[in-house]
Amino acid sequence: MSRSRSLFAAVLAAASLAAAAPTGARENEGLLAKKRLSLAGARRIVGAAEEAARRRGVGVVVVVVDESGHVVELSRMDAAQVASVDVGIGKARTAAIYRRPSRVFEEQIANGRIAALALAGATPLQGGVPVVVDGEVVGAVGVSGDSPQVDEEIALAGARAFAEPEPERATASAPSPAAADPLEAYPDNYRVLFENERVRVLDFRLAKGASEKPHAHPAHVAVFLADFTIRFTLPDGSTRMRNARFGEIAYSPGAIHASENVGNTDAHGILVELKSEAPAPLAGAVTAFTRIHGTAGNEADLERHLVSLAEPTRAEAGCLRYDLYREAGRPHEFLRHEIWSDAAALEAHKSTPHLRASFEKRRREGWTTEVTLFERVADGRAAAGSPSVEIERLDPRLDAIVPPGAAVDRVADGIGWAEGPAWDASAGALLFSDVRGNSILRWRPDDGVATFLAPSGYLGKTPFAGREPGSNGLALDAAGRLLVCQHGERRVVRRELGGALTVLADRYAGRRLNSPNDVVVRPDGAVYFTDPPFGLPASFDDPAKELPFQGVFRLAPDGALAAVVEDLRAPNGLAFSPDGKTLYVSNAESERPVWMAYDVRDDGTVGRGRVFADALAYVKPGEGVPDGMKVDRLGNLFAAGPGGVHVFAPDGARLGRIVTGVPTANVAWGEDGGTLFVAANHEILRLRTATAGATP
Repeated sequence: MSRSRSLFAAVLAAASLAAAAPTGARENEGLLAKKRLSLAGARRIVGAAEEAARRRGVGVVVVVVDESGHVVELSRMDAAQVASVDVGIGKARTAAIYRRPSRVFEEQIANGRIAALALAGATPLQGGVPVVVDGEVVGAVGVSGDSPQVDEEIALAGARAFAEPEPERATASAPSPAAADPLEAYPDNYRVLFENERVRVLDFRLAKGASEKPHAHPAHVAVFLADFTIRFTLPDGSTRMRNARFGEIAYSPGAIHASENVGNTDAHGILVELKSEAPAPLAGAVTAFTRIHGTAGNEADLERHLVSLAEPTRAEAGCLRYDLYREAGRPHEFLRHEIWSDAAALEAHKSTPHLRASFEKRRREGWTTEVTLFERVADGRAAAGSPSVEIERLDPRLDAIVPPGAAVDRVADGIGWAEGPAWDASAGALLFSDVRGNSILRWRPDDGVATFLAPSGYLGKTPFAGREPGSNGLALDAAGRLLVCQHGERRVVRRELGGALTVLADRYAGRRLNSPNDVVVRPDGAVYFTDPPFGLPASFDDPAKELPFQGVFRLAPDGALAAVVEDLRAPNGLAFSPDGKTLYVSNAESERPVWMAYDVRDDGTVGRGRVFADALAYVKPGEGVPDGMKVDRLGNLFAAGPGGVHVFAPDGARLGRIVTGVPTANVAWGEDGGTLFVAANHEILRLRTATAGATP
């Protein structure tokens, strides 16, 4: 429903123009030639704002006023509340007559400047922005009906539609690979949120069913703010699918492609890129993404709390942006995006009273957060750096394995969830899974990170309902063929040397497997893998779960499949001792976070398990549980788990820990055999040791 208040403004504009018109040949030197907002321009603003609102699935009131604050056009969308009409008018009028966003006054009041309440005609609420043409304010747009941040974003979409030239889509041509600035080639569904001489942060959106023309993407990290499915067409005509999930973080080395939203939902995300002309290393702005997991039943209270942090945070000197997003269909899941002027400003933010109070509320109510910082965004080579990793030494024997001063560096970052590292000696490369990104990536010392296989775990055409559709554990057999645990397809496959996939196991006793997690090959050629339900959308409670247990399976060389362990609730990582007579299995649950040891019989079955080590004292919120592991040639166990990699002697003595401070998924031996690669949350780390792996 649209209600126009154009008449008064049109009469006023006509009268003003008449007064300003020259009489005869005399020039009115005392008068200024001013740009004025036409009715057609106002309607263009309203149309762009309404389109932005529809993409978000919200109904709002959009008001456009002239430079004096008088209404030119007003539209109330069907789902908008009546009360938003007057609020929208007030926001627009404030932005016009004070020549600044209405948010400024709301922030002033929140910061204690109560006198702002006395400003004549001001509505101190976020959601009103000026419309500026050639540096001159010609009007303003006000939006009301949703959250303050969303209102302002919709208003900005309208203002930009008027201030910028309309795109000539019919004559747009494909970008040149040699374009000096990749942003010049971006379609108009990309919007710059922040930019300095080193980094650019963009908001991207693509409506369901919509397509983008071919354009250049530089190397970047993408953070997805919705569940959607995109199909990319590359210059060689090949296509790639991306099943994106809310909160997923994915790295892209950059490409030229055309994309099409083939799913049933609008695409939305943020790109963080290092500008192509900027030299490394990146200094200055830091982008922080925080994934917030609330508790069911307290969603409204948590949202109010998170929103309450916005204004005091934005008022801090180093805060350049603070946005909050909630996942559709999961009301207790949030994603917070912040941009800070530098790392010092972010550290200072952590000690503010409002954030300390938030920490206490989180501890008291049991919700959790997961923070990822991107201090640099580039390709795999530029991403290399020295992470903040410590070696915790609990036993002098560790010095002979991980010498004091052992170097740790980062070889890749910006990964959605790094898992399953495996060294391919024939290619001199590390392969690893991005479980959330549904891809297997490859790292080589000379050329950094590249996509090796995508999709890697879920091959369906409809969006995957869970968070982890991709491959997980990887291993190479004696012939150099890659074994892959596929979450989304719920099976273990082998990638032949020619690239074809052979299904090794997808059912047991006629029932589908849960979601194979980790895999290892015994010297006799038998394949062992774990099968927890973590790849199912609802995990243990998923209605599609068919097996009544979570097991460890043995696939014999002749193809016979047998369950060898059925007594663990969450079997995850696994590894063999150097002689193959002991099978280590981790149990990935916070209630019983243990590494188990099983004696292996000659026929490949296993005896009763015993607790090899317990991680209960190390389990902390946000730092993970026991996960993947590898053994060195002396039988020492390097076990990924809470906050890092735990190192145990063959007798179970805890020697120390490689402390990453983040959930750490798995490890692999590689390069000369003495290099340990660590999959730590969104990164791949490399540690040079004084030992060597029993197998890569």
